Amino acid sequence: MTSHVDELSASVIDAVVTAAQYGWSPDDLCHVLGAYSYPLIYRASPHVPARITSPALRKAWLQLEAPQENFIPRDKMRAIMKELMHLPRLRDTELLAGGELSQADGSSDKQDKIRHKVLGLLRKAESTSFAEEAEVLISKAQSLQQKYRIEDLLTVDQPRLISHRVHVHPPYIKHQVTLLGTIANANGCTTLLIHEKGLACIIGAPEDAAHCADLFSSLNRQCDWYMRNSEGAEFARATQTTAAYRRSFRLSYAARIGELLELANEDGIEEKLDESPYCSHHAELIATQTLPALQARTDHAEETRDRLFPNLTTSSLSMNSLHGITDGITAADKSHLGGPATGIDS
Repeated sequence: MTSHVDELSASVIDAVVTAAQYGWSPDDLCHVLGAYSYPLIYRASPHVPARITSPALRKAWLQLEAPQENFIPRDKMRAIMKELMHLPRLRDTELLAGGELSQADGSSDKQDKIRHKVLGLLRKAESTSFAEEAEVLISKAQSLQQKYRIEDLLTVDQPRLISHRVHVHPPYIKHQVTLLGTIANANGCTTLLIHEKGLACIIGAPEDAAHCADLFSSLNRQCDWYMRNSEGAEFARATQTTAAYRRSFRLSYAARIGELLELANEDGIEEKLDESPYCSHHAELIATQTLPALQARTDHAEETRDRLFPNLTTSSLSMNSLHGITDGITAADKSHLGGPATGIDS
């Protein structure tokens, strides 16, 4: 005799298979449905690979490890089923990248070396306790990325685009995605929040998307730490205005980071010209065409996003706390574009 729990479990597994056909990876589902969903996702996985066409997605479903715990409370299972019934089709699946961008998407040895250098600078920034040194290291990381892609920007019409998904944790998901969008815009990419529970994607060239993901992971951690520990945070707690303070902080932080990244991009062009003996014509091309070419790359990514998601809506986010605005700007100026400095998250 089949129990109601068995029937519910079978229905959830069928819904998970459908979600996979809609473009959802196991990690995406765990992020949106919660950790309790993993045993059901694992049980559904043998039925998935033959039904999806994306190589990256198929690989993700083939690499699941057995769960340590299989018990799922019935109320949790019902909540999971309710959520599964409303999951949208993810239209970026045709561009979906693998987990390790530098390895999964055919990048060259040179591209991998540049990324390792950038990550090395970010790790150094994380290890210093001096804000000025960290800021220099972060700017250098962005400038290095800009120097590396200059030749591609001037010689390649439009690169192959990929979609790299990012999981953003609450609260203030839309405010965090604002920072992600700011970083993407400075690096020839675009972003989109594709599920309200914090599933976002970066659309861009593989090496640009990898850089955006690395930078966002670092800066978002720093933003969170400064937001909780800046002078205005204590005042906001005392006056019961913490929510307004944090929303304003995140938005002003993102805006200031955008300005700093633009300056770093300009520095990258100047360093490229200083280090290499270009003829006057080529030097002029680098000086005058690099930033327009980077903007064209962003435009191409946005056009692709709009093609995949034709019914997009926009939302406006407001800043209502002066303390949050000023502290956010100050924190951005202190940030080490690559992760918390020593003791920052202790």
